[in-house]
Amino acid sequence: MNKIIQDNRCKFLKKPIFCLILVVIGSIIFKLLFFPLEIPLALDSLGYYFFAMDIKITDEIPINYSPSKIGWPLFLSIIFNLVPSNETFVFMEIQKLSTIVISSLTAIPIFYLSQVFFPKKYGIIAAAIFVFDPRIGINSSLGITDPLFVLILVTSLLLFLKNKEILVYVSFFTVGLATTVRPEGIFLFFAMTVLYFIKNRKNGFQNLKYLICFAIFFITLFPVLSYQENIHGNDLVFDRLTNTISYHSQDPQETEGNSGIPFILKGVENFPKYLGWVLIPNFIIFVPIGFILSIKKIDFNKFSLIFSGIFLAMPIFYSYAIPLQDTRYLMTLYPLFSIWSIFTIKSLEERIRIPIILPIMIIIILSSLFLILKYDAEYELETVKVSQLLNETPIVVNGFFPQSRFLEPTNLPKTIEDLKSFTTDREKGKSLRSNIPQTVKEISIYEFDSIEEFITRAKENGLSHIIIEKDNSIQVFSEIYNNENKYPYLKKINDETIYKKFQVKIFEINYEKFNEN
Repeated sequence: MNKIIQDNRCKFLKKPIFCLILVVIGSIIFKLLFFPLEIPLALDSLGYYFFAMDIKITDEIPINYSPSKIGWPLFLSIIFNLVPSNETFVFMEIQKLSTIVISSLTAIPIFYLSQVFFPKKYGIIAAAIFVFDPRIGINSSLGITDPLFVLILVTSLLLFLKNKEILVYVSFFTVGLATTVRPEGIFLFFAMTVLYFIKNRKNGFQNLKYLICFAIFFITLFPVLSYQENIHGNDLVFDRLTNTISYHSQDPQETEGNSGIPFILKGVENFPKYLGWVLIPNFIIFVPIGFILSIKKIDFNKFSLIFSGIFLAMPIFYSYAIPLQDTRYLMTLYPLFSIWSIFTIKSLEERIRIPIILPIMIIIILSSLFLILKYDAEYELETVKVSQLLNETPIVVNGFFPQSRFLEPTNLPKTIEDLKSFTTDREKGKSLRSNIPQTVKEISIYEFDSIEEFITRAKENGLSHIIIEKDNSIQVFSEIYNNENKYPYLKKINDETIYKKFQVKIFEINYEKFNEN
C-alpha cells in the first residue's frame, strides 16, 4: 500500500483509455444493480415512449401532435426500429437501458474536456465523479431527456474549446442538436457566441466566420422549429424564450407575483438551496474549493467554463423561481461540477501525495451508501405489482400519487399489434397515449372529516375502491388501515402481508351495506 501511495503513477492509470472503458462499463453495471429495468416508465418518460412507438408502428412522424422536447423521442425511435421484439414492455426496458448507457458514455467527453485543464490521469477521476454520482444514476434510470441532453452539451463545449476551426463549426452543429433535445440548449449557444467574439475580438476576418457558425446552428435546428410551428403554432424555442421574457417583465400585480422583483427573489431563495442539496454527497467539499482555485490565474478556457456555467444556470434559476421543486434541473451543471472538483483533488494530490485512484473509490462508496439510504428498488417493484393488481378490472379509486404513477404503464397493451389499433382515427392534437383507455381512474382526495363523508361525496365520481398505504398522512385512512373490522361496508380484496415495503390495503366499497350504515 505504501508503495502505491508513493507512486502516484499507479499502474491502473498508465493506460487512460483502458481505464475510461472500465469506468463506462462499471457505471453501467453500477446503475443496473441499483435500478432494475423491470420498473416501468412513468410520467414524462411515457410521453417520449409513446411518440417513439408511434413512429415505429406507423413508419412516419406524427403530424397531429408532438411532445415539446422532440429530439430525444426521435432518437429513441431509431433505436426502437432496430429492436425486433413484439412485446411493448421490452421497449420500455430498451428506453431505460438507452438512457443508462448514454449517461455512462458521457464519461468520454468529460474525460477529454478535463484534458483542456489537467493531465490525462485526472480525466479518469472527472469521468468517474460524474457517472457514479447517485443523482445522475437515478436520473439515468427514468428514460427522460436529460442524459442525451447533457451528453451533447458536454460534447459541444469540448469541441468549442479544442481550438480547431473545424471543431468549432461542429460544436455549433452539436449545440443545435442539444437544443432539439431540450430548448435550454440555446443558452449554451448564446454563451458560445459571446465566447467566440471574445476569443476573436482582435481578428475581424475571423469574426465574419461566425456567420458560418450561426448558419450551421440554425440549419440544424430549422426542421424541428418548422415541425413544432406546424403542430403547435409555436416553435417552442425562440417563441418560448420571447414569450417567457415578455410575461415575466410585466408588473407583478398583473402576474400574481410571477414577474419582476418577487419572481427574482423566489429564484434567489430556491436556487442556492437546491444547488447546495445536489452537491451532497460527492461534490460538497470539492466543488466550492475547486471553483475558487479555478479563478486563480484565470485563462480563456477557465473563463469559458465559468461563463458557460452562468448561462446554463439561467434556465435553472428560472425553474426555481416559478418555482418548480426538483433537483433534476441542475443535471446540466454536473459535468462542470466534475471539472471543478478536479481542481481540488489535484491540489490535494500534490500536497499530501494521495494515490489518485483513492477519490474514485471514495466516490463509489459514498454514492452506494446514498442510494442504499435514499432509493428503494424493492419498494418500487412492489408498487408496480400493486398497480398490476388494480388494473385487473375497471375501477375508480382515491388518488395515491406518486405510487399511482405506475397505473398507466401497467395498463399498456402487451404487444405492438394490440397497440397498433390505437394509432388510427385520431383527431388533431390527440396522441397515441391519450387514445388508450385507462382501466383505473383516480379521483382527487379533498378535505373530509369522516370516511362516510368522503365516500358520499366521491360516489358522484364513481368511487368503487379505496387504497390505503400503511404509512399515510390522513388520520381517517390510518384508522381504517388499523381497524378495518369497524367498517363492514369495506371489503378487503388483497393480502397486504405479501409485500414487505409497500404495505397497502385495497377495499371494495359495498354501497348496499354503506347505505344501511
